[in-house]
Formats: sequence, C-alpha cells, structure tokens
Amino acid sequence: MNERVFDLLKADFDLKDQHVQILKVLMHGNFAAEDVAQKTNLPMGRIYGYLNDLVSWQLIEKRFHPSMYSAENLDQRVTDFLDRQYQLLNRKRESLLEELSLPEKVEIFTNVDEFKDKFYGFLKDSTFSYYVDVGTAVPLIFLPRKEVEAVRVIRAFYPNYHYTEARHRNRERFWKNLDRLPNEKHIITMDCATNYFNAVRRAFGEAYLINRLQDIFRYMKQYNIELRVKVGLVANRSVITDKRFISLFYLEDQFIALKVESKALVNAYMSVFENVFESSISLDDFVRQELKLPAFESGQKAVASRQR
Repeated sequence: MNERVFDLLKADFDLKDQHVQILKVLMHGNFAAEDVAQKTNLPMGRIYGYLNDLVSWQLIEKRFHPSMYSAENLDQRVTDFLDRQYQLLNRKRESLLEELSLPEKVEIFTNVDEFKDKFYGFLKDSTFSYYVDVGTAVPLIFLPRKEVEAVRVIRAFYPNYHYTEARHRNRERFWKNLDRLPNEKHIITMDCATNYFNAVRRAFGEAYLINRLQDIFRYMKQYNIELRVKVGLVANRSVITDKRFISLFYLEDQFIALKVESKALVNAYMSVFENVFESSISLDDFVRQELKLPAFESGQKAVASRQR
C-alpha cells in the first residue's frame, strides 16, 4: 500500500503511528497479539487497545480459536473505511446545516401574569436549570416558608410593601414547584443576598436567621441545588436550561421576558454561566465572611444536626 495512504489516515482521521505500524505488520499475514507486539516493539499492555481500535474501524479482522488478527485485502478495507467516514461527515454536515437554517425560536412576553403561568412549563422538560438572580425571589424559595413570616421579612426589606393575594400565590407557586426544577445552580448578586439576610435578621433576630440558613442547606441537599453569591451582576433575572434561555427585565413599571430556543445561544450562555459560577463564592463562605455569623455551623454540619 502507498505510504501516502497511511499519511492520510493519520492526518485526517484518528489513526496514530502505532495503528499504522500494526497495519503494516498485518498486511503480510495472520498474527497473534503477542507476535504483533514483538514485531512492532509495542508493549503488550497497549497492544490490545490499538488492535481493538482497528477491529472497530473494520481495518483488520479478528479470528478466534486461536485468536489471530489479519489485514487481508487491506486496500479494500481502507476504501470502505474512507467511505464510511465521509458518509458520517456528510450526515453531521447536513445536521449542522439544518440547525443553522432553522429560524430562531424567540418569544417575548410583556404580561407578567401570562409569563408566570407558562414559566414552569418552560422548565419541566429540562435536565438542569441555571439561575442568575438580582431580586429577592430566589431566597424566598427557601425561607421563610410561612406566609406571615415572609410578609414580615419583605417589609423589613421593602418598608412600603403591601400584601396582596397575587403575591401570595406567586410565592406558593415557587414553593410548590421546588421539586420540578432539577439540578439547579443559582447565582445571587452580593447586594441582594446581603440586604435580604440582614432584613431577616432585623425582622426576627440572629437566632432565627441561623435556623433559617440551616434550612437553606437542608433544602439545597434535598433538591440538589447549589447556591453561590457574586459581586456586580447585571440587573436582570436569567434562567438557562439545556433547551432554552429565559431572561426577565423590569424597566421602571414595565415587565419584559424573553425566551430563546437556540442551541448555539443556549450553549454560549451555559459557558458564560459556568465561568461566572466558578468565580462566585459559596453560600457557606458568604455567611461567614459577609454576614459574620461565628455561631453558624457549616452546611454539612447543619444538615447532620437537623437530622439527629
């Protein structure tokens, strides 16, 4: 076989020098793995891996009783291999072109009630959810659970807050759907987290705050949620799943939500989120460093102590 063919297999496909060495040996007969290792000076611990690669690519044949390897009709085997690879590339190309030709699925909501009615439906078919939040909604998912306590904390946060049935239903909807939001990762802006937890402390005292923080860690473990804190997030709320990206904006008195279903955009947002998430501080570190609660137990200890 022409040496340039071997160069092509190495340059454009997954073949390594060791694969080519083995092919050159098997071109001249049937050999056991031990014989191939001896003729190529490749270690026995690696030879089976290379042989299995070549068998899976159908460039060589394995025969049994006794176990022997052969590259009989190698020219035809290489031709068939190239045909299969080019067919695979064409299928990938067609799939990519189809993806690129699809119009972006963009939906805009300006009615907050309509959006909230549909929000959990956007998430139910997802395998994970990433959240970036600058408001108080995410902490309210976890604490406090009683409505009278929630209102008291919000009034410590927003003194002019007025209770309404609609706001109560929104919180009930959050709490009821906790188990429908899988594998969540949350990032909360530092100012929001600091102000909110300090509002809890003002409303109920430090002992209550510590108990509620321990509840947070318990909920995080129960629902497979990770929550981190970051300085300087942009003022919006965003949700990223494996299928769509959702962003919410409050511009003065106007509400706007944008839902995008685009594989390329979702992947880009996921990459950005993961980078920001990695550079954020854990909730445990935030509690110790920013809230300065020396009596607070670490997350794992808190979970253990609550279970005893």
